[in-house]
Amino acid sequence: MQHAKASVLEKFNAPLQLREWPLPEKVEPGAALVRTEMAGICGTDVHLWKGELPISLPIILGHETVGRIDQLGAGLQTDWTGQPLKVGDRVTWNSSISCGGCYYGAEKRQPTR
Repeated sequence: MQHAKASVLEKFNAPLQLREWPLPEKVEPGAALVRTEMAGICGTDVHLWKGELPISLPIILGHETVGRIDQLGAGLQTDWTGQPLKVGDRVTWNSSISCGGCYYGAEKRQPTR
């Protein structure tokens, strides 16, 4: 089984903690598993780290990401513009727009995860 790593904010104004999670063997319908290639840290992330904005911890910061598709869930065939998607495509996404249908968007209210 493959694993993913992420730096997690567990406590405000403290070093991020490197954590590891198992990757799903198969992603849920309509979802994509994307391997991050680049990520930005913006001013909002700094404010979140300092505890200046109301968020629940722990959380993985970041909402500026570029990566390549590793897996496509059943039914996910195109991006929002109708362009076809395939494994290996380089993609980015907007954290302020959510379909509201996946686990993290619908249940956890963290659509960027």
